[in-house]
Amino acid sequence: MSGRRPLRGVAVLDLGRGLGAAAAFVRLLAQLGATVRAHDARGAPGAVGGLAARADVIVTDLRAGEMRQLGVELAGLGGPGRAVVSVTPFGLDGPDAERADVVAAGAGADPLVAAALAGAHAAVAALAALRWARRDGRAALVEVATVEVVASCLGDLLPRATCPRATAGGACGAASGRGLAVLRCADGYVGLMAPSAVDHDLLAGLMGVEAVRDPDEDLGEALGPWLAARGREEVFHEAQAWRLPVAPVLAPGEVYQDAQCGARGVWARRGGEWVARSPFRFTPAVTVSNPESGPHPGPLPGGEGEGRALTPTLSQGEREKEEVGSHPDPLPGGEGERRPPPGHLAGGEGVRPLAGLRVLDLGMVWAGPWCGRLLAGLGARVVKVEGPARQDGTRPVKVEGPARRDGTRSQGEEGCAGAFADLNRGKESLALDLGSAAGRAAFLRLAAGADIVLENFSPRVMPNFGLDYAALAQVNPCLLMLSLPAFGASGPWRDYVAYGGGLELATGLAPLVDGQPQPAPVAYLDYLSGAYGAAGLLAALLARDGAGRGGHVEVAQREVACQVLAAATAAGRALGPWSLDAAALRADAHLVARGLFAARPAGEASCHHYARLPWRLHDAVAPDERPALGLEAESTSPAGEAPHSSWGERSAPAFGADSRRVLRELAGLGPAEIEALVGAGVVVAEDAGGGAAGGRRTAAGDGRRLAAAEGGVK
Repeated sequence: MSGRRPLRGVAVLDLGRGLGAAAAFVRLLAQLGATVRAHDARGAPGAVGGLAARADVIVTDLRAGEMRQLGVELAGLGGPGRAVVSVTPFGLDGPDAERADVVAAGAGADPLVAAALAGAHAAVAALAALRWARRDGRAALVEVATVEVVASCLGDLLPRATCPRATAGGACGAASGRGLAVLRCADGYVGLMAPSAVDHDLLAGLMGVEAVRDPDEDLGEALGPWLAARGREEVFHEAQAWRLPVAPVLAPGEVYQDAQCGARGVWARRGGEWVARSPFRFTPAVTVSNPESGPHPGPLPGGEGEGRALTPTLSQGEREKEEVGSHPDPLPGGEGERRPPPGHLAGGEGVRPLAGLRVLDLGMVWAGPWCGRLLAGLGARVVKVEGPARQDGTRPVKVEGPARRDGTRSQGEEGCAGAFADLNRGKESLALDLGSAAGRAAFLRLAAGADIVLENFSPRVMPNFGLDYAALAQVNPCLLMLSLPAFGASGPWRDYVAYGGGLELATGLAPLVDGQPQPAPVAYLDYLSGAYGAAGLLAALLARDGAGRGGHVEVAQREVACQVLAAATAAGRALGPWSLDAAALRADAHLVARGLFAARPAGEASCHHYARLPWRLHDAVAPDERPALGLEAESTSPAGEAPHSSWGERSAPAFGADSRRVLRELAGLGPAEIEALVGAGVVVAEDAGGGAAGGRRTAAGDGRRLAAAEGGVK
């Protein structure tokens, strides 16, 4: 991680087979600095207990029956401050628990893709569990089933295929766009997201093809002549100059040595083979002598109330009892690698692993929001921040679409309510104009008391707001910031934008079917990047617990995609096409028995579709605490279906629903200050009647255009 690895000093015992999801998990933790020791439990089961006692994290892909045959009790491997992780195809219980079919566990995805997704999500759960175990002096057991992870990363396919409102014409039935169009050009293919991800006016302006302003126009037919006269590189760079998410379709051999990968040193040659380097890059903040003292006190620039003391940065539950020097110091420059005494991390009541953490989620569309969703599901307080005219692209908003040839405009919902609800469940909503001086000042107040800020813009956006990491660290040196740019913060493509599907094409991952690239029906790289980002944050959080300082974590999404390409390269094959049946997956007896899916909504209830995140935490709390963790939710729903809202986690928030409360509780603003911001249009706040006050809500897709123009796609 640019020479700085936050899990230095964390010992991992690998009891797996060295393949699949467990291997992906181990590789990711090693990239973050953990020391890994592999042991064949099947060959020497008697040594497992002693080795486990010296590890912080123990991972296995042996199924429950295999463990019993070896005489090894999974839960018995744990101990105070230790996390045990089980990563199997189908989990530890249910009708298919002993099934070893990794192809079936992929639920239609290539096994290499399924393994990458499962390994990354297991890493997120494991690092949260490790911190929790250290904090409360308990043992934590994490269970991850590959099939559940894949089933949880289906975007809007699941709601469109299974939600009762999809056939009734409700919001869940509105597609979030036509998806990814793969179009032929002079020397190959390019990928174009259309229509909702691409401003039709910009597209028409770039290509001089007025027909593309019509949302019903066939892009291949309309753009064919223009594309036929240009090669991939020309189309790619010209479109990106207009902030249009267009990507070239590359072969793996082209990816290893392209300009962007070369500039960032993404690939290395080892033993004659191409190997992808770690996608994590970490910049530490200055050391804080005492984390309890919080960030530098003093006034914030601009706005009212200058001179108000800033709030501390440690998680609320940790602020009273945190002691310096009792944890390992895994960040560079620290001395010693001491083990934390059991229960050292104070705070929280052991209710949720990340209880007390404050997260400002600026993520838009998929990867960033999914990262925030994972943190919220683990108990963090996550505030989703959108602009008054710059709403998330998946949020359902009634809009007027582009003009058709006959002069009419399409009406309806843009975005998929189901996808938005699944990506943003458990969060609060703040609508705040970061482009204004008062909005920036308010955000700095929020950042001063936050633990994490995350964003997935292009690298130009946060500096344009005056809110890059340097600015945020000035008010909060303990802050952790995650950036998830599409191509990275350096290199010739640094300001370019892309969605997961475009990155799949630009990384040589799309299989060829009848000679034409066939991208996956799911933007799985968005989910994978979100999980990598969450894992990087949690690793940095563990480091902050020891060193008392924050830092900036950068995870370029294309470099996450390169991890998948590296796995395919090592396997000596290309990825295969997906064969996904979302409706059949929703009805799968094993997944139903394990309670992955939420009950279908009744009446006007929000349409989220999953009862929990794609993991379980076992034996870490007393049985009567488990519903609060979303482990084994009490069911009053049809057999095998979990309640629509597990452990009281709130549904995805309405736009601006929590603006006043967030500014009051987390920024320390008074009622008069808040109402002044609302009156000035800097803040949108839902009023008592459920309507929106203040700001300007886009009525014709303006916010989508602004997001694209600012690089808000990624």
